Amino acid sequence: MGLSLRHTIHQKAETATDLLSLERSLRKLLVGKLEDRDRIQALNLACGRADETGVLAKIISEKTQNGHIEGLDLRAPEIAGANQLWKPALNNELSEGENGASKISCDFRIGRADQLDQWKELDSPDLVFIRHQNFWFDPKAWIKLYNQAINKLREDGVMVITSYFDKEHEMARQVLTKLGAIEVSHRFNPEAKLVKDSPKIEKTVDRHISVFVKV
Repeated sequence: MGLSLRHTIHQKAETATDLLSLERSLRKLLVGKLEDRDRIQALNLACGRADETGVLAKIISEKTQNGHIEGLDLRAPEIAGANQLWKPALNNELSEGENGASKISCDFRIGRADQLDQWKELDSPDLVFIRHQNFWFDPKAWIKLYNQAINKLREDGVMVITSYFDKEHEMARQVLTKLGAIEVSHRFNPEAKLVKDSPKIEKTVDRHISVFVKV
């Protein structure tokens, strides 16, 4: 059944629609992945206000009885907001799935996602998630981020990235492949919603989603 996360109804209607689309995509792309684990540790990099936390919690709860989501971002106000919303929300959630009750917790930290090697206290994640990666903004920083994320990932873990743009996603795929990751699934969403603040450049929500594993 997964988590119900009734609090998500407080999000904007358009955001809720985007997240529902993301949830459907992730559920399809992650079929057969992350199964049969006692616990799933997820790491959401450059998470901002972490709108997608409810989606990740639902997906994780369908695969295991125990999970934890760590978020990392430079922006203190966004991290404070994410902790304020999601920590009490998930703490109050318990669902009955096929394998019994599932419990997912979360924690959000201020920090640079391209300096994962300095976060010794972070467990090696089963799932690394990067929504709307911005490779074009600072390629050197993103290459460093990708490399450290792959190194941090468990040997049997998966890495998921989503992108606003076609070209940017292709650039990210090429870099990740060179760094030693293998793309195992991909989805292009032809109905991805156009972002209102940039209608002239076709910036669309979760336009591409790719799943990678280690070599």
